[in-house]
Amino acid sequence: SKLGKKVEVEMEDEYDLKNNIKCQIILRVDPVEGDPSLYCIKIATNYHLFELQKSCVSRSFSSFYFLERIISSYLPSLTQKLPSKPMLWTTSQKTKIHNLTKFLSHLMSRRDILASKAVQLFLQTQLSMEFIKNNLEGRRNDNVIQHKTGKSEKIKEILTIIPKIESTNKENWLKSLLKKPERRRSSSLGDGLVLLGSSVCNILQAVNE
Repeated sequence: SKLGKKVEVEMEDEYDLKNNIKCQIILRVDPVEGDPSLYCIKIATNYHLFELQKSCVSRSFSSFYFLERIISSYLPSLTQKLPSKPMLWTTSQKTKIHNLTKFLSHLMSRRDILASKAVQLFLQTQLSMEFIKNNLEGRRNDNVIQHKTGKSEKIKEILTIIPKIESTNKENWLKSLLKKPERRRSSSLGDGLVLLGSSVCNILQAVNE
């Protein structure tokens, strides 16, 4: 059964309004079949702060809490936090997904948080949390495009085009991207780099659709 639910994140930005762009961020979180501790984060957007219009990454349950700690370290006023980890872990998969989705939706609704490199790398790459932390501490300098496309400037151009979306086709915006993830079994390596190859394939397949 489908546990994940498509969520539209409300966002208004002067840049988009000025350029007559209807800003839209659609989020979906689904469990990865074969490993109950992994979750697939799918995003479809035309918001200019995202380097990719379409992305699909797998993140471990623990990594969401790692991200929360990173954000809280420089933004103590973070209002939407996850329930305690031990408590949420013992709940149903449906409850976990609801809370993880709610948490990400809040992060994406705030421009100051969304602009953070940590959030961008978490949402649109398969970089490990350790590597993301190293980026914030200046020991690495990664970017989304580098780790999602890697070898094709043509793909980069396709993914960075920002369309102007009319309200009439709002409901049809990238519906195909938000389907339940394909059946696949992932090894229990959390959100490590081993998932990078398959995720890149997913993005290339979405672009070619």
